[in-house]
Amino acid sequence: MKRAIIFPLCLLLLLTGCWGNQNQIEPTEPPATPTAAPTPVPTVEATPAPTASPVTAAIPDALKGRIIGIDPGHQAEPNRVEEPIAPDSEIMRNKASVGTAGISTGIREHEVVLAVGLQLAELLRLSGAQVMMTRDSAEVNISNSLRAQMFNETNVDLALSLHCAGTDDQAARGAFALVSARGMTGAHEESAAAARAILARYIEETGLPTFEQGVFQNREQTILNWCDRPIVWLELGYLSNPEEETLLIDPDFQEKMAFALYLGIVAYFSGQGLGARG
Repeated sequence: MKRAIIFPLCLLLLLTGCWGNQNQIEPTEPPATPTAAPTPVPTVEATPAPTASPVTAAIPDALKGRIIGIDPGHQAEPNRVEEPIAPDSEIMRNKASVGTAGISTGIREHEVVLAVGLQLAELLRLSGAQVMMTRDSAEVNISNSLRAQMFNETNVDLALSLHCAGTDDQAARGAFALVSARGMTGAHEESAAAARAILARYIEETGLPTFEQGVFQNREQTILNWCDRPIVWLELGYLSNPEEETLLIDPDFQEKMAFALYLGIVAYFSGQGLGARG
């Protein structure tokens, strides 16, 4: 009778897993139920703050009442008729040239400086200045002495003649400025002060190096010698240097150059850079 009772009891314990630790059966994980892959939550990227363009960054009224002259140097066709390099000089020079060209692309200097000059003019106007440009296209025939006389007749407060340098030495690079030699005109001191102020800001903003000492006196540039008003000849960089050529022909960098020149002009008229030493 006892055996009949014990056997069913043992069987019951075995089935319920309570027979001993060594005989317990690990539970089997239930089969995974296929589910749809979770839909990713789209990441919302922060909208970058808009970067102010040079035009929108122009300072209202910073140059109100000023008259600024801009000469984008050279032109599409040369004028080989000669003219004196100064009012009383016997030294003659061609009235106009096409300028230098890019070492890799062949782009002409007169194209680069016109692009920069037009953008600079817009910035100056937005700051309240009157702008006198010697040319706004390449298809002109304007001698260098006439460009200077245009500045004289307009009685500009400051004139800039924009250029790009070129040389056989492809390693030469950097920006620099020319002013008339002392005694050649009555505006040497003001021109030298403006040259230092503008070149310093141009170098700072563009990251280009300064060529040698930066500001040079020059007796041979017609436009400088014929201009009675403060005038700065600016070499924006070397088109004969492959690296600088890439920058000088880039539209975004041209915009940066124009803005740098603009800031230099504002700095000069706000009192920075005064006290010529050249």
